[in-house]
Formats: sequence, C-alpha cells, structure tokens
Amino acid sequence: MKTEVWTDNCLLFFREALEIQRGQALSALADAISEYQTALDMQAKLAPKGKLAFRRLGELWTAICESAREEPFLPQSPGGLLALLYGHLTEHPLSGATGLAAYTELLVLTSSLMRGEWFD
Repeated sequence: MKTEVWTDNCLLFFREALEIQRGQALSALADAISEYQTALDMQAKLAPKGKLAFRRLGELWTAICESAREEPFLPQSPGGLLALLYGHLTEHPLSGATGLAAYTELLVLTSSLMRGEWFD
C-alpha cells in the first residue's frame, strides 16, 4: 500500500472524528448555557471548581482568538463566555489536532457543569 493512500485514509477518519467532536461540543455548550442560566436563577454561587473551569474556558478562548489573530474579549461571567464560545465555534469551526483537543476539553468542562460541579 502506498504511503499517500494510507495517509488519505487516516485523514478521512480523523476528519470524521473531528466533525463528531465538534457536533457534540456545540450541543454540550448549548446545554451548558441553559444549565448555567438555571443555576443563576436559583441564585447558586460559583464553587472553586467552577471558578477553575471558568479560568480554563478563558484560556481556551484566548488561544482560539490568538490562532485566528483576533483580539480576545473576555466576558465577566462563565455564561457569557460559554455563549461567546458557542457563537464563535458555530461560525468558525476548529481544525486539526488542536481543534480536536479543544472540542474534547470543552466536552469535559461542560459535562462537569451539567453534573452540578460548578456551583455550591
């Protein structure tokens, strides 16, 4: 088997994996925005794990902006940052191994929010 054919076949699976992760991450972000708003409506306070997750989301957002050569705007609330990430990633999908890693990390961060770990 030629190397080019092998590489093309591997890239086919990688692109599919990236697209699946993107879809799951966008869905999880939409759910997390709703969950965050529900927690605010219940006057829940951000726990230390939630503050750490908010910081990590900010780092991811800054990295995404730097790769797109944009000036990052950082909202003052996790809900605003989740919405900003959702909007940007809907219009500007990530690519490559870095994109796959970012989508996976977003899934982990949003799943911890959905489990109620961000709030006391």
